[in-house]
Amino acid sequence: MLPQDYQLDDQDRAYDKSKRLPSIQSSSSSSANTAPGSDQQDIHNQQQQQLDNSKRQSLSWRPSGIAFIPPPTTQSRSTETSVVKCDVLLCKRSLRSQKADHPTQYEASRMVEDWRQMQVELTHQSLSLYSFPASIFPLIWPDRWLEHELKIPRITRFGLLSPLDYTFFVCYQTPSGTIDTFSFRALSITVCREWYMALYRVLPDQVKPVCSPWCEVHIPLLELRVKLPLWNEDGEIRYDITLQSVHNAVISVLQQDEHWKKLIDSGFKNNHQLGMCWSRGNRTEWVYWNQSLTDAQERIDLVISPQHIEQTHRLELRHVDHAPSNIWLEDDARLEEPLPIEGYMTRLTTFTGKPLSNALGRLVRKSHYFASFDQYLFIIAHDAKIPPIESTCHVRETAECVFISSIRQDQLDIQEHHRRLQLITAAAHVIDLTEVSYVRRVFDDDSSMPTTSDYASIIQREESHRNQICIEIVMVNGMILKFKPESSELCDTWVSYLTKLSLYWRARKEAERDIHASQDFGQLLDDEYRLVMTGEEKSKEFHRRPEVDTRIWNICPFEGCRDIVKAGIMYFQPRSRGTFSQKMFMLTANGWIVYYNMFEREPLSCQPMKTAVHERKGQLDINDCYVYSSPFEVESPCRIYSDGAISADSSEECLFSLWKPERRRVFSPKRQRITVYKNNKHFLQEKGETWQFLARNRHEKEEWVSAINVVIERLLRGQE
Repeated sequence: MLPQDYQLDDQDRAYDKSKRLPSIQSSSSSSANTAPGSDQQDIHNQQQQQLDNSKRQSLSWRPSGIAFIPPPTTQSRSTETSVVKCDVLLCKRSLRSQKADHPTQYEASRMVEDWRQMQVELTHQSLSLYSFPASIFPLIWPDRWLEHELKIPRITRFGLLSPLDYTFFVCYQTPSGTIDTFSFRALSITVCREWYMALYRVLPDQVKPVCSPWCEVHIPLLELRVKLPLWNEDGEIRYDITLQSVHNAVISVLQQDEHWKKLIDSGFKNNHQLGMCWSRGNRTEWVYWNQSLTDAQERIDLVISPQHIEQTHRLELRHVDHAPSNIWLEDDARLEEPLPIEGYMTRLTTFTGKPLSNALGRLVRKSHYFASFDQYLFIIAHDAKIPPIESTCHVRETAECVFISSIRQDQLDIQEHHRRLQLITAAAHVIDLTEVSYVRRVFDDDSSMPTTSDYASIIQREESHRNQICIEIVMVNGMILKFKPESSELCDTWVSYLTKLSLYWRARKEAERDIHASQDFGQLLDDEYRLVMTGEEKSKEFHRRPEVDTRIWNICPFEGCRDIVKAGIMYFQPRSRGTFSQKMFMLTANGWIVYYNMFEREPLSCQPMKTAVHERKGQLDINDCYVYSSPFEVESPCRIYSDGAISADSSEECLFSLWKPERRRVFSPKRQRITVYKNNKHFLQEKGETWQFLARNRHEKEEWVSAINVVIERLLRGQE
């Protein structure tokens, strides 16, 4: 059907006939009055004259026949082929067949590929994935190969795969009819959000989630919600609104009321700073960085983000809190966090509690350097190349942080911070102070003293016995360790501080366990008892959203306040093979995961032995690692641990993984040595190894994943 302007009626169809008929008649009438020879010459001259006139006249078009309608205005080809975003991402491809029958086990295993590190390039027409064979075979040209090219019109679905680590996915329909699902993960969580928003702006509306035009800000301090619009005067959604603008708008709205204004002003007077955060369930993510890693001029603290589009988080305005430094007990007693202590001591016993002796049976004394970090006492060998502090026993005094600063200002604090981190990586053994029963001051029994019973020898024995003071650490499992400081005053200092550290951290671990239990179960027992006794249904509080506890989800990982960001016990499976083994893990602020054995085993029977210390098993550099979590699927019964913690989460909910690229080693015959190439943009390694971790419950898994992501972000931004 043609448009109305281009439709022809009967008069238009007869237009050419009416115009051509008189000219034919005139030519026929004139031909009757002329001679035959001259007629042919005149006709030839008229045709030649008409041809010359047609060349001089401009062409004019009239609507007749099929009309030509130009296509709508689109972007130029240069704009369509221009690169919107390009970066190195961790990619995984999953195939899904359209067959009705279920695939066999072999076919199902072939439908899921391993994670690969590839270069992803986004344009307005396609999403391209490139591999780098030149990183393995340097003589191959070209330096990158196109592995997959996803046309934008063929993408059927796009969304967020995990709201914890912001892994996103794209579903693509191939020409053969199968559905390929591509999962993507960047090194940084902020880069993941940038990629999500870049794809969201390019993809059509029918394959992506709908973005809400309203921003709802929750204020737990006032139990209030503020709604703000996100569109301009033309009714279009603005993607450039920052959270700082929302923060200022909410404050200006609250200051219009006298009661709210007093509460806001009192919060600032008490040295509390208000900050924006994204909360989900009982965890929160502070909005800390506002500049992009790839472009310093680009803002990333935007309201329209994956959290807002997917509606997986709620935006909140909260007090910015640091980790607590004190604990209130049931009898209103207050425990202050003791200061860390470090210094030299002589080890008198083995780690199994036996007297330290050599092969000949003689007593041996070994000097070690001891340093406390949170609940752990690290044992560093005397010959370790760590510059210790000048004093023999030093207690580092730190002031409580009140205001937030993104960069350390004092150069001495930076040097001390790096020196302390070197102590952690250099330590071969560690003592968990929560496993200590008590610490006391005793005398070292030396059998080399004479056993005569005269009065002079008794006085001499008492004086020497008084000078041989040592520290005795009694563990919960009955093991006893003995260490000898250099003086009696230092012995009293060590006993005092180790006792305080053990008492404080045992109370703090119990408090964290109670917080997790209340978030999981809450008033479940009270509601069930009410239902049985009175027949009333569960109260409204049972269905309310869990509150975020900022004592656990604090700002300290972003600020780098502590040397150990996260520590705890998890089950570990290296390189995706073998069984899970229980290890003690510590995440340091400089990007190392150091793990220790939980038990010592006998060489022949492999039975666990009693020990008072934990030996270091290995360490993992997370500077170039990707962290991702698994989806939630099946359920399992509750698990009860030895410290009283209860977990009703399934194994899938507690599982997360680290993907580390392999290092390329090349032997040079000329230099007679092996060269190791690290993973970077010039030597990109596609393949890698997966390290899987199984936390005790979902809360610990979320804390571990969040802490690792924050440390990686700080490393990429050069803050460590």
